[in-house]
Amino acid sequence: MQRRYLSLREPLSGVFQSIIDLQNLIQAQGLEYPRNNSSYPSEVSQWTVTPGSVLYLHAMEALNKSLPPKPVGSYPLARKVGPLLLLSGVGPRLAGSDVHDSGVPGLELDHNGNFKSFDFEAQVHSVFANVKAILEQHGSTWGQLVDITVFLVDMNRDFATFNRIYADYFPDPRTQPCRTTLAINRLPTPIAIELKCIASVE
Repeated sequence: MQRRYLSLREPLSGVFQSIIDLQNLIQAQGLEYPRNNSSYPSEVSQWTVTPGSVLYLHAMEALNKSLPPKPVGSYPLARKVGPLLLLSGVGPRLAGSDVHDSGVPGLELDHNGNFKSFDFEAQVHSVFANVKAILEQHGSTWGQLVDITVFLVDMNRDFATFNRIYADYFPDPRTQPCRTTLAINRLPTPIAIELKCIASVE
């Protein structure tokens, strides 16, 4: 089947309560967003999503990711124990970015490993998309998350940004999972965030 891509000039009207709502609508329309388009306009429309907004582009890119990245060690992505699905640590690496799935959205390093470019927001959206992919791969859903542990390598720099984006993905306090956020000094790959999740599963 030939894929139909959504142009930034193609209107997508409506008010959405979360990025997940937007993803579901786009998916129902059979639309995809080309992953090689890296034009991120500066304007942000938080609730009314318009073509060209950062929220819109992030949602389209997240939708395009149907598989999570490979583990970086000897462990499973998830394991079912009774009515629960336990996920191993999930980062924002991009599946299919290279043979090791080592690409990180918004991150470019020089030959000494120093940042040439860094986009924490892109990493947050990507790690959420990876969690969603793992849940669905193992018979659970985003709405069945019950506990999330967040690991940040720079709490002072990134916590407020993470909190803001997190609220877009979990807008209803009645169904939000429990959450713990920890500061750590580094992760095994040059990422800024990792999530440890537990979800219910049928």
